Amino acid sequence: MHEFPPQKLTSTPTLSGLQLPSPYITPTPIEPNKELGQKETY
Repeated sequence: MHEFPPQKLTSTPTLSGLQLPSPYITPTPIEPNKELGQKETY
């Protein structure tokens, strides 16, 4: 179980990068604003 967490971060550096920005934009008002902003902006 100790090799799972370190291997995922070391073996898959892309998951860490994608996971960081993914949740960062999810809680922010960018997702709901995108739907409303895209319709109003477009």
